[in-house]
Amino acid sequence: MTKKIMSFGLILFVFIAGKAEILFSQSSHSLSSSPANNIVQSQTSRKTQDDLPASSQNNLRNLPQSLLPSQINPNEFVLPAQATPEQLLDWAAQLMTQQRSFETKKDYDLWLDQMFQAVLTASEKVISSSTNDETYLKGCNLKARILYYQWQLQPTVFPHLKQFVDSMANDSRILNQPDGRIIVSSFQAVVLQGQITNLVRNQGKIDDLKQIMKDVLALILRCPEMSGMIEDSIYPVTLYAEAKKQPNLVNELFGEIYQILKQSDNPEHQKAIKSLEGILRFSQLPGQEMTIEGTLWNNLPFDPETLKGKVVIVDFWATWCVPCHVMGRDLLKLYEQYKDQGLTIVGYSIDDNIEELSSYLQYEKIPWPTLSEKISVQNNQLSLNKYYGISSVPTLILIGKDGKVIKTDPDLKQLTELLNNLFKQETAPKEKTSF
Repeated sequence: MTKKIMSFGLILFVFIAGKAEILFSQSSHSLSSSPANNIVQSQTSRKTQDDLPASSQNNLRNLPQSLLPSQINPNEFVLPAQATPEQLLDWAAQLMTQQRSFETKKDYDLWLDQMFQAVLTASEKVISSSTNDETYLKGCNLKARILYYQWQLQPTVFPHLKQFVDSMANDSRILNQPDGRIIVSSFQAVVLQGQITNLVRNQGKIDDLKQIMKDVLALILRCPEMSGMIEDSIYPVTLYAEAKKQPNLVNELFGEIYQILKQSDNPEHQKAIKSLEGILRFSQLPGQEMTIEGTLWNNLPFDPETLKGKVVIVDFWATWCVPCHVMGRDLLKLYEQYKDQGLTIVGYSIDDNIEELSSYLQYEKIPWPTLSEKISVQNNQLSLNKYYGISSVPTLILIGKDGKVIKTDPDLKQLTELLNNLFKQETAPKEKTSF
């Protein structure tokens, strides 16, 4: 078997109901601000142009087999004897970032578990032995990161992460340092996001979600740099509201945050207000007309009048998003099925690389118009994804022939059923009326 070399940079992929997200990536392209963008050059809930795995599982064990690497040397997990705290931090950094080669997934899983445990032990030794406050903070930072990574693999680790972050929030050795408060706040944001995720996954109580969102607001007011977590919260909260059949919940929760932040003149809060306006605008779309404007990927103008009288699917997507590719193939089937009955699709690409977008569209022979966010903004037109607070892709919006939105963010099953019902009604034979 040919060995594949991978550089283990601790990249965590998250797929929530087919949405592409990336956690803690060293290089990423962001649609939204991260609540943890100060955690040792790491970023949270950011989109990336790196290829994403096709798995829908939220853990590290599902990297593509071609990237999975073999041959574990147990000695590499032995902490260096009589090492100083600084040397332990260097050792941990090398272990986490060195290039690795494996041939089997089993070896990869084993190595990953042992690496996490070794680095966790190293971080605890740094914390217990460091007399330098800056080094102490780095040790705490490292331990919190590793607990975070472990939580992605083992949900039972989350209470340990929360407990440790809570202890950091009361540690004067951390808080008295210049970066201490921002680092603590970053991890508190991660914990709050975890609480939201766990509550949504377990369909917890609405009152509990309301309390978490109050904690989110308190954190943002205390540390404006965490304002980006508002965008990170919108998708799971929207999922929860739909599952609970509480369509006004999004407006209620985020509307309250919006009203409070409006009173602030902090630049970070002002950015959050713009995001909240988009989020609220998106949540209010059903039953309303949607603004669709922009410039096509080839810099040609787009005429919204061509959509009048048609059923329209607006598809927010990107070439680097694997779930978008899957959705695109499904949309093509629906398009071929219903185009003669009045269905059309408008793609809205958030790609930065127009050459890659052009190549993809031509190679895939996409038959519907595709607008480019980048070119549209260059032409002083709206960024539709920002205008509507869309922070994950793919995101679909279904519009009826009357120009009013029928459904925001339907999954494939919902979209298929809605289209079947729409066009079934039109083709159903009308009963004859006798006089």
